[in-house]
Amino acid sequence: MTLQEQGFRFFVSANKALYGWVHPAESAERVAAGWVDCTDMTGDEFDVYMGDALEPMEVEEPEDA
Repeated sequence: MTLQEQGFRFFVSANKALYGWVHPAESAERVAAGWVDCTDMTGDEFDVYMGDALEPMEVEEPEDA
């Protein structure tokens, strides 16, 4: 059973620096603190909402020994 199926919600902080699954009992306090519930967004909606905060990560390849 996924976290969403268990009632958890996926929140993103107002500055988009923090994000994660939140227990249902804590959802109201996150909303009050300006966090955005992104649980029901489509992938495209989430990408648009996050904008430049979703810059691709650079992956360093391991050096050959």
